[in-house]
Amino acid sequence: MAHLERIEAIHPGSPGRGDVLFRGSDRRWAVLADPGESGQVLLSGGGSADPSWGPRRAGAELSMPTGALAATSGRSAANTASITLSSGVLRWTVCELGRIAKGQTVNSITFVSGGTAATSPTNQWFVLLDETLTILGKTVDDTTAAWAASSAKTLALSTPYVATRTITPRLGIMVAAVTPPTLVGAAVSSAANGIPPVAAAVYGSGYTTPASLASVGTGTTSGSMPYGYCS
Repeated sequence: MAHLERIEAIHPGSPGRGDVLFRGSDRRWAVLADPGESGQVLLSGGGSADPSWGPRRAGAELSMPTGALAATSGRSAANTASITLSSGVLRWTVCELGRIAKGQTVNSITFVSGGTAATSPTNQWFVLLDETLTILGKTVDDTTAAWAASSAKTLALSTPYVATRTITPRLGIMVAAVTPPTLVGAAVSSAANGIPPVAAAVYGSGYTTPASLASVGTGTTSGSMPYGYCS
């Protein structure tokens, strides 16, 4: 009881179990509520911002692009620049690095073209999916904008996605064009990728605008995993 009284003298109202008491940027004591999910770690705000909860990162996750929350692979695993896209067909891939933690916001998705540029594109957009392939968000349509060879394309989500739980996302890409660009990524065994849960697949056909994609299924397992990330 004496310890509780000392805490309440600093911050009126007792913090709950798992909450963290910290001195904020305004020099006042504040409570960081328990995230309500296991596996979260306390992240420093760097001295200029308050701390926050987030997923533990280690190894290759530490080399993800600045601001990336999750990526389909490490950059060193992107060993080919010739993954093909079929016009009007969705290709999706699991993010093997990072997670989107509860409360984090996803604003954009990025993919990287390979050795072939897009020719006469009409629609270009990306999609954010969860583990059940439920659509969490779609990007704006880059329509006829050029996509040169060997270049990253970042598209903003039409509506930023705020995670209601921690997820391991899937990222999808659709380009309708006379010749879609090839993509940078990893060439993996389709047999390995097909072991549940499926890691990469192509799905559907005839897609045009983002609105034309109503739902996503497993589709046909693919041995190609385009390199992409969400931020």
